[in-house]
Amino acid sequence: MHADDEKGQTFDWFKARRVEKPDGALRRMYLQPLGEFLPGHSPSQQTLKECASVFFAIETETLPVVPVVAFTSRVNANTNKRQILTTDVFSLLKENLPPDAFCVLAITMEDLCPAERSYAFVFGEAPSNDRVGVCSFTRCDPMFYGEVRDHDEAVATRLQATRA
Repeated sequence: MHADDEKGQTFDWFKARRVEKPDGALRRMYLQPLGEFLPGHSPSQQTLKECASVFFAIETETLPVVPVVAFTSRVNANTNKRQILTTDVFSLLKENLPPDAFCVLAITMEDLCPAERSYAFVFGEAPSNDRVGVCSFTRCDPMFYGEVRDHDEAVATRLQATRA
């Protein structure tokens, strides 16, 4: 299946959907880190937490890291890099949903693949009304594509200048 093959969504469909909202009992968003977030190679978990809290106007907490070995993975044929299966992530999140969680969003520097689709990858995915989702930042890093990060290039330029 390709994006062009997907069934469309109408405005009427969108309006008719029941949209959950935080309330007294379900009042927090939790970020669930999956795998490592190395400084200089990943977005700051603290910054992600602060941005989510402000953007969604909800109290946000970060949970302890879950190792990615807990998930089914495959190697992407185009990139030769490991991808973790999003449905495994959803299962773990739903099983461990904190009692006051409006939602839990897994964040990771691992590449993601959806289960029942032939997509090569997804940046993120969330099943409707399950209060869980996953988002990958790995393809936002130029090094994923073998390129130099801007700040790495700037550091290299400064080092060359000091050696001259």
